[in-house]
Amino acid sequence: MTELWPVITILPKNYRGIMDILFTSPNHFNIFSEGIKMVEDREFSHTAIRWFDPIIKRTVIFHSTIKGVVFYSESRFLEKNKIVEAFTLDLDADSEVEIKAWCHDMAGGHYDYLGILKSAINKVSANATITLPLSDSFAQSTACAVPSACSW
Repeated sequence: MTELWPVITILPKNYRGIMDILFTSPNHFNIFSEGIKMVEDREFSHTAIRWFDPIIKRTVIFHSTIKGVVFYSESRFLEKNKIVEAFTLDLDADSEVEIKAWCHDMAGGHYDYLGILKSAINKVSANATITLPLSDSFAQSTACAVPSACSW
């Protein structure tokens, strides 16, 4: 695709990007989320990435839902979810751009229920000699999104 106009990014020399890693849970009862919390023995069932976009002057939240991998405004996200805990990352400009590009590329992916089930079975049967192979689908669990993004 040909760009209609050149894109010029001008950032201060010592620019630092701020992103939050969110550990979340639905505001309402959700059998899948409850199952994840039970298997993982955690208060949260999902993870998300949050950042402020200075161009559109909005806070963006990237996470997986039953509808797939999506971007939400913070207000819409909080209508259906609660933040159990949050951690802030201080990133250099290149890392911030790389993570945002990765999120953009993952958006629209499908939620892999079979992958979550396999993950749960593997977790519960950790002492067993059988391990089910996991798919490489991005959304097998939202929990895989954050470690992947944080590898930068």
